Amino acid sequence: MKIKRTVSDIIFDTFNILFMIILIVATLYPFLHVVFASFSSSSYVMMHRGLILWPRGFNLKAYSFALKHPMLGLSYLNTIYYASMGTILGLFLMSLAAYAFAKRSFPGKKFFLFIIVFTMFFGGGLIPTYLNIKNLGLLNTRLVMFLPTCISTWSIIIMRTGFSQLPESLVESAYLDGANDFQILFKITL
Repeated sequence: MKIKRTVSDIIFDTFNILFMIILIVATLYPFLHVVFASFSSSSYVMMHRGLILWPRGFNLKAYSFALKHPMLGLSYLNTIYYASMGTILGLFLMSLAAYAFAKRSFPGKKFFLFIIVFTMFFGGGLIPTYLNIKNLGLLNTRLVMFLPTCISTWSIIIMRTGFSQLPESLVESAYLDGANDFQILFKITL
């Protein structure tokens, strides 16, 4: 059985399709412009500063120049280091916090959770963040790239919700078997 479409449904669908096509083109064109310009000759790019809809004077000089740069390898190593260390340290610290907040017997849980959630809505700003980083001695260190931002309040709340779904009897039986909180967190909860 087909649902009968009215004229207003067809007009609405047509408008939505046209709007989405315009949105796709507006979003995709800057990316395609950069890609096509990177494959085009530099003289063509300098002469035609407007729309480049297809590579002209195809060459790979820009890519060979970029790949020959001596800092490229170090840049990729730094990217891998910062991404992996930030992820590992962030997950470790956030899972510790979420595990503590998921415990029913955590004293002052509501107060500390309020303090953490409060930081989600109100940030200190650029200058206090800089002063904090400076006073902690993190200026000109590799830690400054991931340490100040490795904890996400939203992620702690999501992890706490997931951790609190575990049955309390499972945690109690682990305590009876002699497990401590770190063993319960890393061997059972995670």
